[in-house]
Amino acid sequence: MVDVIVSQLVSNLGKPIIQEIGLLWGVRNQVNSLSAELRAIECFLKDMSFRQRQDERTKNWVLELRDVAYEADDIVETFMLDVDTHGPLRRAVRHHDIARDIERVLAKIKEITDRRFRYSATPDERGGEGSSRAASSIWRRSSPHLGDDVIIGLDNDANSLLQKLLAPGGRREVVAITGMGGSGKTTLATIVYNRASKATLHFQGSRSTLSKEENFQNMWAGKYFDACAWVSVNQDPDVGNVLWEIMDQVDIPMSSQLRSELSSPHGREAWIRRKHAEMLCQFLLQKRFLIVLDDVWRNEVWDQIKVVLPNCANESRVIITTRSMEVANYVDTSFSPYVMQPLNDEDSWELFLSKVFRASILEGRPVCPRELDDLGHCLSERCGGLPLALVVLGSLLSRKEKNPVVWLNLVNNMGWESSDVRRQCLAILSLSYHDLPNYLKPCFLYLGSFRQGSDICVSKMVEWWVADNLIDDSIVQEQGKTTKEIAIDYLEELIQRSLVQVLRRGSDQAPKRIRVHDLIGNLSKWEARESRFFQTTDPTSLNAEKIPWEITHRRLALHVDSLHYLSILNSTKRLRALLVIPRNRIDYQIVAGRAHNNYRPIRRILNMVPLLLRKLLTINSLPTNSMTYLRVLELEGLRGVNYPLLPEISMVHLRYLGLRDSELIRLPISARSARHLQTLDIRGTSIELPKEFWTLSMLRHLYLNRVSPPRLRGLRNLQTLHQVVPGSWVEDLPTLIYLRNLRIDEVSESYHSSLASIIRELPRLSSLKLLGESIAYEVIPTTLTHFFLYKLKLDGPIQPAQLPSYNEFLWYLTKLTLVCSRLETDPMPTLEQLQSLRTLKLKDDAYYGPTMVCSPGGFPNLQYLKLSKLSIVTSCILHPGSLRSLARLSIHCCPLEMLPEELQYIRTLTVLKLKDPHHALLLRVQEGQGEDWYKIRRVPSIILRNGRK
Repeated sequence: MVDVIVSQLVSNLGKPIIQEIGLLWGVRNQVNSLSAELRAIECFLKDMSFRQRQDERTKNWVLELRDVAYEADDIVETFMLDVDTHGPLRRAVRHHDIARDIERVLAKIKEITDRRFRYSATPDERGGEGSSRAASSIWRRSSPHLGDDVIIGLDNDANSLLQKLLAPGGRREVVAITGMGGSGKTTLATIVYNRASKATLHFQGSRSTLSKEENFQNMWAGKYFDACAWVSVNQDPDVGNVLWEIMDQVDIPMSSQLRSELSSPHGREAWIRRKHAEMLCQFLLQKRFLIVLDDVWRNEVWDQIKVVLPNCANESRVIITTRSMEVANYVDTSFSPYVMQPLNDEDSWELFLSKVFRASILEGRPVCPRELDDLGHCLSERCGGLPLALVVLGSLLSRKEKNPVVWLNLVNNMGWESSDVRRQCLAILSLSYHDLPNYLKPCFLYLGSFRQGSDICVSKMVEWWVADNLIDDSIVQEQGKTTKEIAIDYLEELIQRSLVQVLRRGSDQAPKRIRVHDLIGNLSKWEARESRFFQTTDPTSLNAEKIPWEITHRRLALHVDSLHYLSILNSTKRLRALLVIPRNRIDYQIVAGRAHNNYRPIRRILNMVPLLLRKLLTINSLPTNSMTYLRVLELEGLRGVNYPLLPEISMVHLRYLGLRDSELIRLPISARSARHLQTLDIRGTSIELPKEFWTLSMLRHLYLNRVSPPRLRGLRNLQTLHQVVPGSWVEDLPTLIYLRNLRIDEVSESYHSSLASIIRELPRLSSLKLLGESIAYEVIPTTLTHFFLYKLKLDGPIQPAQLPSYNEFLWYLTKLTLVCSRLETDPMPTLEQLQSLRTLKLKDDAYYGPTMVCSPGGFPNLQYLKLSKLSIVTSCILHPGSLRSLARLSIHCCPLEMLPEELQYIRTLTVLKLKDPHHALLLRVQEGQGEDWYKIRRVPSIILRNGRK
């Protein structure tokens, strides 16, 4: 992580504004010297291998460099802070202090560097040869003989993949297995390889005719593959070694002289240079081969290896395991990558027991004593279905006393902080972290700030990344995207590397909700804590922490319920981010209604209280100088009647302020110190913004609490405007040339004509939401020229009560939500012709009629359909060929008495959710016995929730 800090510092010091200020202040030479020194350190750190960094002397040296890098970062921040807060005379006085601070840092760097070289023992430690290959292989153990004895939960998957390998097909095919570290990729590949390499030609019929019911071991009677090889590739492989391993295993005939020559690394290098790889290619050209490339990390590695694996018509096969979805999609295969899934509870328990009770097996199965059963299940569930965690934890317990007290102690203290468990699991998983490019590492470390198992809101997290300056400005300029779009690209890369699980994507296919496995979250916390980048803590650990806060971290996530623990901020002057995340979330709508309505009287009373008395009422007030460097302040959901006010704090670097659904009634920041603010979220609060806030030109995302702003002309960089009430400011909308997301509440008929005409002048809109007592019919045709608009939500009666023809809809629309529209004619004949539509939601009497009909071929690309509280709709008719891409269907509180007949033919349907269905429909969908069961029996996931009494 030190290389990330140094890299960011080098980037900041090279910015024109720093160079210009340095020239004006007379510290230009010092700034350049610091930049040059840091650049040299950056290059040196890049050349060091991961294994070198685990050496105790090197590790201590890196930690010292980290502290100096943070000190240099503080100088740069102070440099910028003085420019923002002091006048020319004061800045002139300060240049001597800045120069002195830089000289002190340079002296420390020299001292640390000299000490390292003074006590280095080997050339490797002096930055000479070092192999990251050794770093990766020290943790990896890959062999085709590892997994056949442990196939719990993988047998069906192995059979499915084996069918792909042995299926008829002339060309060479590649099967890619992908998933996070420790998910069982190598074990699954081992099972498949062992079975396939032993498979033999069938004496009767086609040699590739298989069925799931047949026994693979008994149906073959002669070798199927002529040449088989298993090779562990790892992070930074020597391709010459990889090819030599393949040659050795497939047993290529060669002279003793050549074999002797190739037995040494130098000889293999010469062999590559002489292009003797053609020997392997020519040999395999005559064979039906099966090659396993275990643990491939990069596309270019596959590009170098595949040239010797001929793509000829002899049914040869290649298996690749990788943590990277990008690699899995890149290899030339006609098969979709196989993505490893967590084990279910039953398989997890069986694997856990097989490791804990190896010696006590009854009838082929390990037996758990009754007094340990509940504790064992608790420990097993905490592994989250990850085979690596189950094996490591089970092996650990196999060496401990089988006593409830011992197991209970582990249950109470298991946060993956047990040294044995953590060291073994995190050592393997950390390979994925250290393989990340520098720009992704701080983004990954932010994931550790969330609670284990919690759903993460993507929009909020990427706004934190942007506000904390984790997005490189040069990339933004180079690609012509917004910082938020670049942040989404960063997240997608983490997803491709199997470090993040996607729970839900939007209609634009961008991730909306994500989750990280508990072990990945702990890896993030551990690495963040080691680098002092982030500290995540709860009230219990606050009391136990012994190290001074201002030294241990630059960012802090507090999992608390009130502001009581904010007293800790007295010693956190260098904080860049503070995230206060309550342990108990409450429903947004309840909080929003309560805060918006109940706190108005309190606000009026407090506005009449003198300022001095207000300060006396404020409990645990924060020191005004404690957050000078703060960029991100998140207080969402914070509540407690003792904390209606916070004192105004000087936060001139603040970019993000999140107060959503909190009980605060006043901003803790003045307009003067908020001039760099980019995101402000006060949804669900009763906060009134001072008039000066409407002139903050740096604001990009503004989430309000249903207020009507005075004017908007000063917010020239605004991209998001949410929960705003119509007023005279509507005339200023055309001046917001960067506006992309707009939500207007409490729309009334008096604003119909003005809104329709003004929305036409906002061509950059990507999302539009209108809520109110009535919605103008004309709004829909006005979007025809909006080429970026993909999301439209209309909440309120549409006047007149019908939709325009389909050619008056925007054809680029991918998500449409209609709420309380009370349409009198069936909307399906119109909407089904929108070719780009992916998501359609009709809610709360959006259609006020009895029957809905989808025509043949209608909704060709619709993937998600939600029908909710359509109180009059009693039947839905699907004609053949309609909804042919539907993946999710949700029907909530609708009086439908039976499911459409055509539903049984939609093969793409994977999720069917029925909430509070009609009693007749409830009986018809009963598993195995209902009259409609045959229509849905092929759907993998059926969710039935009946809350009616």
